[in-house]
Amino acid sequence: MTTQDTPLPDQVSDSVRLETFEFDEFERGLLPVARHVLTSFETPELHLWGRAYSEAIEHWGETLGLAVAHRLQKVVRAVLDARDGSLSFYDPRDPASQDHATQDEVTLLRMLRHMRRDEAVPARDAAIALAHGKMDPYILRAGLAFADRFSCGTPGQARNGKPPVLRVVG
Repeated sequence: MTTQDTPLPDQVSDSVRLETFEFDEFERGLLPVARHVLTSFETPELHLWGRAYSEAIEHWGETLGLAVAHRLQKVVRAVLDARDGSLSFYDPRDPASQDHATQDEVTLLRMLRHMRRDEAVPARDAAIALAHGKMDPYILRAGLAFADRFSCGTPGQARNGKPPVLRVVG
């Protein structure tokens, strides 16, 4: 499905309501940004990449929003490359699809959700689903870089649970 021929959510067989998933506010905020990025790759003449960055800035502020949009576009590009440019998504300009997502969109959000929580098995399964059954290193690398920057871990805590230690080296 492309932005050119997007039917209403209740007319799409793989459409699901977002409320049926336990995405946090950050993850739900990724969806419109991802849709603008996807549209910008599909139809570059629309220049919706700028809207993707604007959407992220409106949601998270300039500093965080720019970083989110930049890292997210790398994830989207890796997925598109692994799938020969085909990914089912709704037109970001269509308000009727705001509370719905395609299975591809949900899988992308699930992969990032699990990676952000350092849940390796479900993250890997979602990444493989995005790559049509293949283990794609570019999707994994882009997703993990995104998750590392926007982790759900406790602020100020390293992954091993101990607070970070600064050392002066002379």
